[in-house]
Amino acid sequence: MIAGTTTATNAGGAVTLTAGTGTAHTGGAVTINAGAGTATSSGAITISTKNAGSNGASGKLVFSSGTSSSGNTGALYIGTGAATGGKGGLISIGVGAAAVGTGGDVTVTAGSSSADAGGAASLTGGQSSSGAGGASSVTGGASSSAAGGAVSVTGGATSANSVAGGAVSIIGGASTGGTATTGGGVSMVGGAGATATGGAITIESGAGTATSSGPITIKSKDTGAAGASGKLQFSSGTSSVGNTGSILIGSGVAGSGANAGNGGAVSITVGGGANGDTGGHLTLSAGGANTGSGQGGNLYLTPGNGQTAGAVYYRDDVASATTYGTISSATFDFTASSSVSIVSSGTAALSGTVVTLTGSTGISMGASHVYNFESGTATFDDGTLNKMSGTITTSTADLGAGTALTVTLTNSRVTTTSQVFITMSEGCGGGTIQFIALSATANGSFGVTFKNTDTINDCTSAFKWNFLVIN
Repeated sequence: MIAGTTTATNAGGAVTLTAGTGTAHTGGAVTINAGAGTATSSGAITISTKNAGSNGASGKLVFSSGTSSSGNTGALYIGTGAATGGKGGLISIGVGAAAVGTGGDVTVTAGSSSADAGGAASLTGGQSSSGAGGASSVTGGASSSAAGGAVSVTGGATSANSVAGGAVSIIGGASTGGTATTGGGVSMVGGAGATATGGAITIESGAGTATSSGPITIKSKDTGAAGASGKLQFSSGTSSVGNTGSILIGSGVAGSGANAGNGGAVSITVGGGANGDTGGHLTLSAGGANTGSGQGGNLYLTPGNGQTAGAVYYRDDVASATTYGTISSATFDFTASSSVSIVSSGTAALSGTVVTLTGSTGISMGASHVYNFESGTATFDDGTLNKMSGTITTSTADLGAGTALTVTLTNSRVTTTSQVFITMSEGCGGGTIQFIALSATANGSFGVTFKNTDTINDCTSAFKWNFLVIN
């Protein structure tokens, strides 16, 4: 069946194939069948428009069911036949290549509705009863000179009041086939960069132009009757040359207007153990210097700045009012605890311009001795030695028999409430030296009286005495 040609500027003749109209019943059908092949393949059916001439476009193909005034419109089926001995037939929808312009689009759109929900669009891989189900793939086009084509999956927008925009769900397939079968995974991977940075992955919740933005929840599902719930792992990749990638977890900055709120909290909580089991541990570990002489990474706990700086609190529970201890810029306070131990297998040092030890009922040194007081030595009768303890050698080396000697020690460690202890370190030659009296202490000094109690012999050398100041 061939329509007539024309040599003028008019269109060539059309061919119309129309079934009969049914005035009270269904209209007549149109069936086009290729010939059967009883021993080999059946014949092909080709429906195509002719190539365009030197000007104009090639003719379009329209496959469409008619409109309907009361019932459903007619369905459109494109499918290949079932195979009993080979693969099912392929369906390929492709747009012709463009030599100079943009490549043609492919648009698959479900039907709209003015009175009910719009139609759904589904892309489903084929089922299998003995092998793997068929895959479904949506891939942007490759390019050799510009960016590759993007792939966008977007839920539908709505302008109605009090309803949500369309959701987007990506769900791995369920596995229901007995023991040791794993559910399908979901993988999201940015593209590799051969000579530049690899592609980024960004997950953002929707903005709320008048109220709150949407939350983001990342969690593994609860476990079944046996087994552990799935772990969450957030890790940057390894690096062969530069630094490895940072991990930043933080809440946004609150606004500064009249209705500004607080900065969002960041909470890291480990699950508790039931039935007598141990609760999960929380480990914060800075990076080690694995090779060479590099320094290990530091671990910082930094309270927030403000008109009053924040502090670090130790509590038995996040929601509890019981605080065991507080560390701030000026205080290490564990008043709420009945006892606190600072234990070291070696030396435990407390240092500062002034270190104060205060006990409401006393300070116990345990069974250990106390040593290494601030100490010094000097030689004089009257002089200055600003130490908590020391040994003084007198300048006087010939104290007469029965004669007393009063010396004054100037010492900035001494106050009017200080307790001063005097002992003899070494007597003089010839005589006998005894400590006689300690005069009243003043701020910065005290006096000591010694006597040669030998009534016959004079001293033939200096003597030494010790002091200890307790404040």
